[in-house]
Amino acid sequence: MISNIKFGSTYKINSKDNNDRNFEKLWKIQNFASKHNIGNGQIKFNDGSYKTGFCTIIAQDKDDSLIETFCANNGIVFKKLSTSALLKPEAIIRRIAPAPNGKQIIMINTDKLNQLQKNQQSNIDHCKQDYNEYYHDVVESMLRSGDPITTTTMYIKNKNGNNSQELIDYINKYGIDGLNKQQITIDFNQETDDPDHCVYFGLCNKKMKEIPVYVDSETYKIAQALGLAK
Repeated sequence: MISNIKFGSTYKINSKDNNDRNFEKLWKIQNFASKHNIGNGQIKFNDGSYKTGFCTIIAQDKDDSLIETFCANNGIVFKKLSTSALLKPEAIIRRIAPAPNGKQIIMINTDKLNQLQKNQQSNIDHCKQDYNEYYHDVVESMLRSGDPITTTTMYIKNKNGNNSQELIDYINKYGIDGLNKQQITIDFNQETDDPDHCVYFGLCNKKMKEIPVYVDSETYKIAQALGLAK
């Protein structure tokens, strides 16, 4: 069953602010969150190092006072971020992580992409099913964490293997409506250990009509020709 968490707060606790060299306070808050079934409460370490650790707890409204009372009683310093502020479209866009080498960020028009993929070869519906059945809560946590967000990587290719310029020339000549069925492939690709191929759908659920995605140079040119991006 999908858990649709709409309200609450995100708590950020790190070892540096707490002068917690042995991570005792981090372990305390993690165990507390686990005991009371609050969010994920997982401890992570910067760059895989144990020099600095931090814990992010994503809570519902009913858990706020419980967490804050525990932190006060145990001398734990925290930063509190509101869900409503974190999930505003402009706040989400600001937190999109820089594109990996060889890629760039473009804003995709969701209505145009939905219309296009109906007659073309695509794994978008499969990725949406993954999101709904397996990764909804994980993506929600990514969006609510307050951390940089790795968005979805999209590839558009000419299905017959010809280069992108031939496809662009075809689109310029015949228009989008002139595309043959299954002439192009549109794929969302998972490129990290997180379900980044599903982030697009999490942003759709936030009612965003223009969604940032990572693309390579070939996909960028094709997306421009198709009118999918500004």
